[in-house]
Amino acid sequence: MPDPLLDPLDIAVSLLGAHPDPAVRELATRLRDDATDRAERRSRRDLLLRQFAAAEFGQVSISRQAAMIGEAMTRYRAGGWRQAQRCTECPHSAGSRAAMLWEILRCSDRLLSSRQLRKIVGPRGMERANFSA
Repeated sequence: MPDPLLDPLDIAVSLLGAHPDPAVRELATRLRDDATDRAERRSRRDLLLRQFAAAEFGQVSISRQAAMIGEAMTRYRAGGWRQAQRCTECPHSAGSRAAMLWEILRCSDRLLSSRQLRKIVGPRGMERANFSA
């Protein structure tokens, strides 16, 4: 029986990987690769969010930074992102706010709650980033 503390995706990959059919084992390999890719994109997104917070809102509290990032992401996602998301290269001027938001949304096209943003840009988010580096 799988360990109940494991991630459900890890359990599925483990069970599928032990299947006698090679096609099912191939599915396990693809799931594992997708999970790794998602984790890498999430780490990159979090790094970009911390850089964005420091560059744009570094002089305000973490809570205010999170709120301002959320507002900026919501505005960009409702506006410029609709066309820009189809681009393979960033259509905005390098270093601009829109370029930073484009990079963030390319990693993960979803809005984050203020709570999640506080976790990412706050001191604990920095600790996790330094720990994983």
